[in-house]
Amino acid sequence: MCMHLIQVAEESNQRTIFLLRAWHVSSFMGSCFVLSLIR
Repeated sequence: MCMHLIQVAEESNQRTIFLLRAWHVSSFMGSCFVLSLIR
């Protein structure tokens, strides 16, 4: 049971890290797009 909980926690943690990376990349691309529009 304990191992199962740890495995679920690790999977949700990986999903959270993936979402954070995707959000960082999208915000970075968005800021680059805005900067190119300003120039």
